Amino acid sequence: MVPHLIQLGSFVTLCYARLDLDRHTLTVVDCGHTGIAHWHAATGQCEVLRGSNLPLGIHEGEIFDQFSAPFEPEDVLLLFSDGITEARNPARESFGVERFTAHVEANAQMEPSLLAHSIYRAVAIFAGSEGLPDDLTCVAVRVGKTEASAVRAEIEIRSDLREVRRLRGFVRRFCEGLCDPIPGNALVDALELAVSEAASNIIQHAYQGRPDQSIHLEAEALADAVVVRLRHLGAGFDPAAVEPPALDGTRESGFGTYIISRSVDQVGYYRDQRGRHCVSLVKNRKAGQDGSAR
Repeated sequence: MVPHLIQLGSFVTLCYARLDLDRHTLTVVDCGHTGIAHWHAATGQCEVLRGSNLPLGIHEGEIFDQFSAPFEPEDVLLLFSDGITEARNPARESFGVERFTAHVEANAQMEPSLLAHSIYRAVAIFAGSEGLPDDLTCVAVRVGKTEASAVRAEIEIRSDLREVRRLRGFVRRFCEGLCDPIPGNALVDALELAVSEAASNIIQHAYQGRPDQSIHLEAEALADAVVVRLRHLGAGFDPAAVEPPALDGTRESGFGTYIISRSVDQVGYYRDQRGRHCVSLVKNRKAGQDGSAR
């Protein structure tokens, strides 16, 4: 971007952030932006983290340094534009960083979307106008508590329909090894069915029937749910593009996705950090399910 910006005689600021939820570390590249506001749940204090890089478009060949900062569960991170801190009231006073951080400290317990909206309202009231002259952007992120897995297992199969039977057996054995609560038959049957349909869809559609590819499945038992993820390197899938099945039998397509959605409590389609497509299936666990909990 930088050579093009220099050619245009322009520049832009940038704030790039990555959250490592395993190491509880925030890594930031700040190129002349406003920084990131970090509210600490343990102390109730808010600070603004800033880097020292120049904006993009000032020097060609610039090396953009990154910095890191630790965070804890329940902390709040806010990315914001200078339309917030540079907003002025009729007396030409700016809203400023101090008012901004004070507002965050007073309202950080709100849900992130409500916190962002409250910042907008505070700036608008301060400026005495809803029509602010500059852009006002705020993204609020609350760090959730990472739930430890009680049990985890994985298996890899070839993209052959005959291999789906192995997945069903793997899922059943995994569930039968759990306790507190023990998954009931209804849960196991439903999860087995959803995994079978998801794997079949991957083989038939993502891999176009090629039997020499791989499907990686991992199962994870949380306190309140069983999560199964199927990962593959085939073609992607957009569930929004699939029409609901015709239950009157006039059209055969769409039943696999429909069966999956009715068998589990949550379904997700995304790409993981290694670029693999992932189908995530979540089935909630309830004490006393099928009368089989200990």
